[in-house]
Amino acid sequence: MQLIIVTGMSGGGKSIAIRQLEDCGYYCIDNLPAAFLLPVAQDLRTHGIKSAAVAIDARSQSTFDGSLKAIRQLEEAGFDVRILFLTASDQELVKRFSETRRRHPLSTLAASRDQLVTLQEAISRERDLLAPISAGAALMDTTGILSSQLREWVKKFVGQPQAMMTLTFESFAFKHGLPVASDLVFDVRCLPNPYYDPALRPLTGRDKPVADYLRTFPTVINMVDDIEGFIRKWLPAYIAQNAGPPPLFPPPPPLSDRRRRLHGRTAPLRLRGRRARRPLQGHGRRRRATPHHRAEGPAVGREVRPERRQLIQKIRKAGDGSPAPPCRSSAASPPASAFPPTPFPFLRETRSPRGRTPVPDRRPRNE
Repeated sequence: MQLIIVTGMSGGGKSIAIRQLEDCGYYCIDNLPAAFLLPVAQDLRTHGIKSAAVAIDARSQSTFDGSLKAIRQLEEAGFDVRILFLTASDQELVKRFSETRRRHPLSTLAASRDQLVTLQEAISRERDLLAPISAGAALMDTTGILSSQLREWVKKFVGQPQAMMTLTFESFAFKHGLPVASDLVFDVRCLPNPYYDPALRPLTGRDKPVADYLRTFPTVINMVDDIEGFIRKWLPAYIAQNAGPPPLFPPPPPLSDRRRRLHGRTAPLRLRGRRARRPLQGHGRRRRATPHHRAEGPAVGREVRPERRQLIQKIRKAGDGSPAPPCRSSAASPPASAFPPTPFPFLRETRSPRGRTPVPDRRPRNE
């Protein structure tokens, strides 16, 4: 029976290694005390299990000291014992614990004993605790690697053959919705549909008459060749993506250039899921004047219309206390004392945190 002991630094990737070993067909046990290694292994062998993996680390510190003795007993009992030790640099471990916001196992153990241990101190203590078992183990440094790379290393460590990718081709109707597990979807509604042939309507795409009918159209043959060429070209990239780090793509050309090459002209671009932005005021269109921005007097460098000039004169006369012109409303005109004096007759003063500020008078007046 083959027994793999997975150990190493907390945050080094033991959980990923155990899950990968389980996917490879190993019977996995996590955080098993060292004293139970031999009886558990013997029980698994009696039940016909040929490969198992056990994770032991600093979480079982009270029994970790006897792990080397338990490993020697397993080898004497005829077990094929292999030790996988996962580690990383102190900076990488601090970064991982900071990202996950989890406490170090030794820090939790020290807190239960009313002791205060920082993260750096816990990492240093754990490294000293695991030093004896790392001497005769297969060392894997996971500093700066992705989880997919670690899974590939574990598969090579146990001699797992490369998994074959399964391709499934499925035809569907858009009225029933897209298949849930689809990775690539090709819309072929531009091709002739044998459904509209009464003789072929009760048949399916697996029947020979339907296949012979579609082979008579050059567009169908071109579509199949293009799809096959796309899959043959990009399938290795999908396999490499699952086995290693994601590729770095160069910046694509502008979308307008691509659309022009495809359509011969710039086709409209629609963005779904985002609200269209309105153009900023002053960029591309004239800013509409509001009562707050309208000037009540003649502006410099701008000609004032005669009717506006007459209105300005009426407002100034009303502010000076002169009789106001007749108005259309029957309500009495407010006295001139109701309006506080300002440097400009057509403005009133208001209180603000910065003092008295003249603003346009928008109160109703009887003219």
